[in-house]
Amino acid sequence: MHRSGWLRSSVLLAVVIVLGGAGACSRAMDSEEFSAAGSTQTSGATGMSAPEFRGEAFGMDSVASNQPPSPTLGKASGGAIAPGGQAPSADGSPVDQTASRLIVRTADLTIEVADVPESMDAIAALAGELDGWVLTSQRSALHQGFISIRVPSTQLDEAIQRLRGMAVEVKAENSSARDVTEEFIDIQARVRNLEATEAKLLTLLERPGEIKDVLEVQREITRVREEIERLVARSNYLQQTAAFSLISVNLQATPGEIGIDAGIDRILVEGESVRFRATFTPPEGMEDFTYEWDFGDGSPITYGNRTAPTADEGTLTTVTVTHTYRDDEDSPFFVSVKITGTGEGGIAEGEDSVVVAVTAVPNIQVSAGNNKTVKADERLALAGTFTRPEGVINLTYRWDFGDGLSPIEATVDDNASTVTAEHIYSIDRTNPYTVTLTITGETENGASVKASDSLLVQVVPASRWFVAILDLDETARAAVRTLSGAAQAVVGFGIWAVVFSPLWIGLLVLLRFAGRRWRWNPRRRPSPTQPPAPTDGSGTR
Repeated sequence: MHRSGWLRSSVLLAVVIVLGGAGACSRAMDSEEFSAAGSTQTSGATGMSAPEFRGEAFGMDSVASNQPPSPTLGKASGGAIAPGGQAPSADGSPVDQTASRLIVRTADLTIEVADVPESMDAIAALAGELDGWVLTSQRSALHQGFISIRVPSTQLDEAIQRLRGMAVEVKAENSSARDVTEEFIDIQARVRNLEATEAKLLTLLERPGEIKDVLEVQREITRVREEIERLVARSNYLQQTAAFSLISVNLQATPGEIGIDAGIDRILVEGESVRFRATFTPPEGMEDFTYEWDFGDGSPITYGNRTAPTADEGTLTTVTVTHTYRDDEDSPFFVSVKITGTGEGGIAEGEDSVVVAVTAVPNIQVSAGNNKTVKADERLALAGTFTRPEGVINLTYRWDFGDGLSPIEATVDDNASTVTAEHIYSIDRTNPYTVTLTITGETENGASVKASDSLLVQVVPASRWFVAILDLDETARAAVRTLSGAAQAVVGFGIWAVVFSPLWIGLLVLLRFAGRRWRWNPRRRPSPTQPPAPTDGSGTR
């Protein structure tokens, strides 16, 4: 029991020593200062980013788990490091430690190349030539791909330079550097402490003791060994990522060209809607198309992907889009259409534009005259007036008489402000005809200007009596109204008769009874005051 208690105390003491050493190392690392390499940014935003190189060293055959720490870094960690990454030499003067630091450098590029598959093969060959390797390579379409490689950090600048030489255009480039020296030195210190603990535990294991104490020491040795291996693997990973830089490359094929015709330039007045449609000839092997219209007035861009063939073989057209310019403040507007096609043939793009000039609407005042009444077949004279705003030319007028006959159209005489017309209405009707006068002109830049006014013309028949006979519709309506009134009277009388039927019946019974009582009877005997009637010889009165 005495030996067992001593063994437990020894194990406990060893654990305390390990924990105390690790804490002291951590405190020592907190007091040290290291200079970190900064990050450099180049040329805008990056394209598609490559997957992070996480945990690669843990499963890579090229990195051994028992690889010894860097001798240089081991020496650097043994002494006090002054701010800026310099350690004192034997004579007290600072020594440059730049070469002793672990810097993880990465780069991301988005490049445009003539042929994506060939460029990906060339990048893979470049990695092998520089003693590196390919991490990831994927191509989702003929016109785009992605590849990530690792090259020795000393060859990173050369690799980037050669990648730029492969590109038709470098769309984006981003490089960064991260100093992992502090983490690496901390790991080395922890590994040394754990190895010392492991050696102490192995010494305890050689001493005799009870089985449960031996097993407890063995478990502690196993735990310490696992922690050592984990830290060594992390140390190897840091060395590996610092020694071999990661380069991620997004590749895009150089687009082919699509010939596009957006139409002709336009001249409008504010508030007028305009229709746009583009025709184009796609390269061979293009099946899918997207297009966007920018109307140049700050309104949202209109996107679409619907196309249709035209009468010309091999030519397509976009769906018609309509836009309205509300004012002329920023006129002229530059309208552009961009079309992108993809397919087995790769990618192709094209763009075209038109100019839309918008002017303020000139205010033309038009008066067609007052409403009129005319007999059928009688000649009607019309006279309309209008104003002539400055800058409006080529005025024309149009009289539309509203009876289905051809309107009158003509050019307005110079300096005239009145237009006249004559018309004969052959058919009279109850509803009036609507006569419309329209004045049309052009602005000096060709935009159309239009204004209208209307009047009502009531056409009455030439003979009132004749029309009363022929106006069957009106006669029928009058007859219906008369019959409706009579029917209403009959229905009303019937309702009142039903309501007062008991009174009528009682009155009729009373009259009948009185008639029976007071009716005269010729056989009734005369009264005594009357003389007897004369009789003839036969005794008949």
